[in-house]
Amino acid sequence: MSIFRHIKSLFIVEQADGDVSKVQPTYQAESEADEDLIRESPEGASGKVVKQFADILIQAMQAQNIKGFDYLEFKQSLRSLKDVEMDEATRFKSAFAMARTMGATPTLLVDSARFYIDVLKKEEAKFEQALTSQRERKVHSRVREIEALKEKIEAKTQQIEQLKQEVEEARAAIEKLEVGKADAEQNVDSTRNDFIASYNTIGGQIKEDIRHIREYLNE
Repeated sequence: MSIFRHIKSLFIVEQADGDVSKVQPTYQAESEADEDLIRESPEGASGKVVKQFADILIQAMQAQNIKGFDYLEFKQSLRSLKDVEMDEATRFKSAFAMARTMGATPTLLVDSARFYIDVLKKEEAKFEQALTSQRERKVHSRVREIEALKEKIEAKTQQIEQLKQEVEEARAAIEKLEVGKADAEQNVDSTRNDFIASYNTIGGQIKEDIRHIREYLNE
């Protein structure tokens, strides 16, 4: 078994389909005061252990694996006793009895365990940095697009209101023009009638004179 798979087996059980299940229940930080664990976001779905992230964390621990007997070897001793009937305190004491023959002390085990916690924290910091970039691409860019569209809607709404006002003003102008057109048509017809009356008066007189000339002056 490779070192990676060996370390991974101490914390994670990989299923045949590639999924993973936890050796221990999922631990969740109860408050911000728990500096070693991280509180899940209340906005997302409840977190679950996935192979992608478990592998990243295990690989980081493998890369920083302390030579000699440390917490990871002690963890292996604990795992070797998992099927033996004993309470947890007895299991830890029995594993430590074996670890002590390798020069382990409680302080060494705690210090090396905290060292691996720090390794995980560094990976978490890198993950958060990558997540910030991803959030910028997937979330913040959409927020900016939403705001731009809201501004566009507001501008178009104002334009619509302006156009509505212009339409109403145009309708009012049409009504005035319709009245004016009727008056203008009447004035034009009246002017034509005035011209015709003048024409007929003068023309009528001329025709009357022509009739008289023909009647009175023809020999």
